[in-house]
Amino acid sequence: MNSLSLQYFLAAADHRSITRAAEALFVTQQNISNHIIKLEKEFGIILFDRKPELRLTYAGEQLYRYAKNLQQMEVSLQREMSDIAGDNHGAITIGIPQTRSSYMLSRILPEYHREFPHISLRVVIQNSNRLNDLVEQGDIDVFIGFASQRPNGHIKTISLNKERLCAVVPYDRLSNRYPDSLRSVTNLFNSHFLLSEFVDEEFLLPSEGSRVREAVNRSLRAQNLELKKVALECPDIPTLLFLAREGMGLAFSFESMAQQLLADHIGQPNGVFVFPMDEKIEGDIVIGYSKEHYLSKATKHFIDKAISCYNHTEF
Repeated sequence: MNSLSLQYFLAAADHRSITRAAEALFVTQQNISNHIIKLEKEFGIILFDRKPELRLTYAGEQLYRYAKNLQQMEVSLQREMSDIAGDNHGAITIGIPQTRSSYMLSRILPEYHREFPHISLRVVIQNSNRLNDLVEQGDIDVFIGFASQRPNGHIKTISLNKERLCAVVPYDRLSNRYPDSLRSVTNLFNSHFLLSEFVDEEFLLPSEGSRVREAVNRSLRAQNLELKKVALECPDIPTLLFLAREGMGLAFSFESMAQQLLADHIGQPNGVFVFPMDEKIEGDIVIGYSKEHYLSKATKHFIDKAISCYNHTEF
């Protein structure tokens, strides 16, 4: 048994396909197959059921567990030795949800790269629950997202901020509704937004199941309100924000996201107003990493940079 055979075995198991594993590793399918057959002969077991699709046998699942641990130990060893040697080169893999990648990483990564130009960066896009799993498995080094609702003693999390729901109202729609009292109404809504005033407007809503949509639904139920015109439903909140900026309808968002993505258009003619709402988004935005794996200096520096950009910021 050698580390290369285990690497090929893990790739085939992760991709559930020898073809996709070969493409990912830039080797031939035959090369992958030969190494898997070598392991099967060495242990006298069958690692995969080949039909109807490639999947691990019970023996394969046990080898997978040990092989992942060995792989992570090797990575940790290499990183710790590199840190001891004072090598400023390295790589980190960062996990983050799609909705946060553009506006959060745009603040963190440029500064980080300027300070540590020899560190290679890789970004993995997944939802927060999946990112918690990936960091525990050692497939990513650190993640930014919502804290898992399932307690996990293997993961250390640091709160970056608490999210609040906000309403994004196109400038023209508000000025047309309140032509003679725009300033006073804006001041009022900045302190207490009245969703009941807008139920007959067109709305751009995030898809059901998202945290923002759940918060919107709670707010509507609490006020016994119903939105009469839903012009669009979309899973991507930045898209909804940009459409609201173009006047297509009212949108809802994480306030931090709206404030950053629409910063140059807030309160401007042909822009939008961003009004905070009382409804909180469930869960803190955290940065998390595994307690079980070696935390390289490169990863520590990234965590410090994220904390300096976002920690103690409550929108």
